[in-house]
Amino acid sequence: KIDENGILQENILFHSPSYAAAFVIGGNVNGLTQWKTKDGRTLKEIENSEDN
Repeated sequence: KIDENGILQENILFHSPSYAAAFVIGGNVNGLTQWKTKDGRTLKEIENSEDN
């Protein structure tokens, strides 16, 4: 349910960051490398830093 301005009108729970990114982009994409913080860190970088 997306309005005429392209804004999602309900919450959707995705099972992976890649599914969420594919929904936004409209095609296959690696969510771990495409989702980024404001300072440019990828989700993969954040996950790797938390493992140490």
